[in-house]
Amino acid sequence: TVKGVAGNLGAGPVQAAAAALEQAIAGRGDAGRMEALRRRLDDELNALVGRLRPALDENPALTRPPSPAHSPASPPDPQALKALVARMRQQLGELDPAAADVLDGHREAFRFLLRDDDFAEFEQHVHAYAFAEAQALLERAATDHGV
Repeated sequence: TVKGVAGNLGAGPVQAAAAALEQAIAGRGDAGRMEALRRRLDDELNALVGRLRPALDENPALTRPPSPAHSPASPPDPQALKALVARMRQQLGELDPAAADVLDGHREAFRFLLRDDDFAEFEQHVHAYAFAEAQALLERAATDHGV
């Protein structure tokens, strides 16, 4: 949820605005109040992005689009790959949204593990929180690689 991610990031005002909107939605609150809370959340998110923008602009690697699909120059360390697969298995099994962060942080290793078509499908499933489908692809690839 936005509230949870904001809490993980330490973005207190965003977390508070998201919590208020979440409560209003759960309580089937007045539409006008929900719209006001949605605007408050939008304002807080925009303020957060505004505070982050200078840091992002100073580091072009953070704003560069991802590179096109390709195979890594060399295979990843087998032990590191095994640990990465175990971590992803756990996160997918626990329906943990942080699985997307793990994937994004280790794209080359997952590209190595999964064929191009499977990688694209795996990535789509992880980012759509379709964890059962992603886990099935991961298990097949891990078995193929003996991981």
